Amino acid sequence: MEKTLIKSVDKEKTEKKASADTGDKQATGVADFDLYRKRKLIERCRANPVFFLINFVRVKPKRGGRPVPFKLKLAQKIIMKAIMDRFFKPYMKIKGKVIKRLQQVRLIALKYRQAGLSTLIAALLLHDMLFFKGTEASIFLHKDEYSRDMLKRVKYLYKYLPAWMKPKRNRKDYGSASRLSFHTLDSHLNVGTPGKSRHLAGDKGRSQTLDAVMISELPRYPYAKDFLQGVTGAVKQGNIFMESTPLVKGDTFHATYEKGKKGLDYSEWLSLFFPWVLESDYKKPLRPGEAQRILASLNDDEQGLFDRYPEYTTAEKIKWRRITISDDFGGDVRRFKQEYPEDDESCFGSSGHMVFDDPEFDIKQLTITDLLIDDQKSNEATIIHREAIPGHFHMIGVDVAKGLGGDHDSSVIQVIDYDTQEQVYEFASNVLSDKMLPYKIREVYKSYPGVIGVEINNVGIGVMSIIRNDESLIADQCFQQMFYFHSAAHDGFLTTDQSKRKIIPEIYTALKEAVRAYLIHPEDKNEFEKYGLRIFSELLQYELSYFQDNDGKMGAISGTGLHDDRIIALAIAWYLRKFASQYKVIFERYEYYARNSTD
Repeated sequence: MEKTLIKSVDKEKTEKKASADTGDKQATGVADFDLYRKRKLIERCRANPVFFLINFVRVKPKRGGRPVPFKLKLAQKIIMKAIMDRFFKPYMKIKGKVIKRLQQVRLIALKYRQAGLSTLIAALLLHDMLFFKGTEASIFLHKDEYSRDMLKRVKYLYKYLPAWMKPKRNRKDYGSASRLSFHTLDSHLNVGTPGKSRHLAGDKGRSQTLDAVMISELPRYPYAKDFLQGVTGAVKQGNIFMESTPLVKGDTFHATYEKGKKGLDYSEWLSLFFPWVLESDYKKPLRPGEAQRILASLNDDEQGLFDRYPEYTTAEKIKWRRITISDDFGGDVRRFKQEYPEDDESCFGSSGHMVFDDPEFDIKQLTITDLLIDDQKSNEATIIHREAIPGHFHMIGVDVAKGLGGDHDSSVIQVIDYDTQEQVYEFASNVLSDKMLPYKIREVYKSYPGVIGVEINNVGIGVMSIIRNDESLIADQCFQQMFYFHSAAHDGFLTTDQSKRKIIPEIYTALKEAVRAYLIHPEDKNEFEKYGLRIFSELLQYELSYFQDNDGKMGAISGTGLHDDRIIALAIAWYLRKFASQYKVIFERYEYYARNSTD
């Protein structure tokens, strides 16, 4: 397979005469094929999806009329190169020759309207059904009418294949609006919608093994998270192609896309972004002198397009943008960017107010990686820390979870240095049992002595009960005295909507103060440390980016798979600074007695 696919696409075009079939009215000069040559072409199509797409697939023109050859657009070429480079792997041997196949594809494409990606993916699914016996494929869309239309498009691709390439269809499926089957190949395609209940959405695909799945417009699905979990469970070695325009910041599609952006170390997904300027059709003709007037009146967004995509942005496209915003979106630029994204951040909307999404400061400027000495990641926990400075006191915040694994909440321990106002330790695990968490808290305390605040909603009450009653923990009297208590009736920190509205704005203010100090004193570390709160955890920054206030209810966006455990633990730790001096006196007193009793 050629290494540079876009070049290979152009190379394959020179061989179109091999695809002719006079009886199919697709002849390009070859009157007939003998059996040997047909077999060779089938072998080549099997081994090279691109050769199949551009030589044998016919698509319906936008303006109607006779089918035309599938000429790949720029966005389609980019996708093909990306997935062929990463997912095209040896599959089997035929007569001693190794045959490759797209395998374990996990593609998530954030795209503009009418990018042609659904047609490309449908053609790839048809390729697998034709050339790999027993292929089970599914296509999901969010509405019944869209599902029926998609099946018609797949049947259209099948209809205009050369006659000698078309397998016989199952007669039972002729009138079906949801299924296409090839009886002789035992290959099947089902087209449908996600379930309208959480139970049905989660059951999609669970009862079968799928080889290829296309998921279109996932953000519009009612139970997107449950649906995606069900489908990925059914597609182990097979391929998942997901494409959508953006919707809400923090939803399942957005969360998955963001993970894919981080690379293979974080996710198996490959995230690709396609801005609308890649589309050659999105332009308007110019009158004499109009180009100069447009270029002289660019706003910030338009100038940003020239800066990011200079090879694709033109005055003609800017004119199209202005007219489309005015005529189709009533001047609403935000809605335009959701349908025709220009970058992969501003295109996502929000169902509530994103608390830490402030254009005046960038949380990433607070990263103190120069202080980071350890970063441990495993299936059980994530631990990020630097060594404690001798003699320093700390604030320790604990958010408690049961330790159920999967996508459930994590138990998190955050430690802030009271003297330098820096995050110095973060522990997070969604498999550590709440019964074992008390002993982890003490272990952290021994390394970072300080005042401790444990969240006592539900599971936290049991954690505090172990701390107060376990003999090995009771024996450490200083440890016992270091716990903050909300009231006589609440031994710990009680988190409610009301208390969140109190502690979350405090870390927001602290982070903002730190950024301002950094901007004023970027080279003066001693001056910088006098203000605000500095953090180093990238995963904490990720949670902060998608923490929302939705009509007084603060937390991660519901139903998206995102969490706020790190934020709550950090907020509790920062809140404890008000009491840290009192607890520090108690700690030093115990330390003094311990030294003297030893002497």
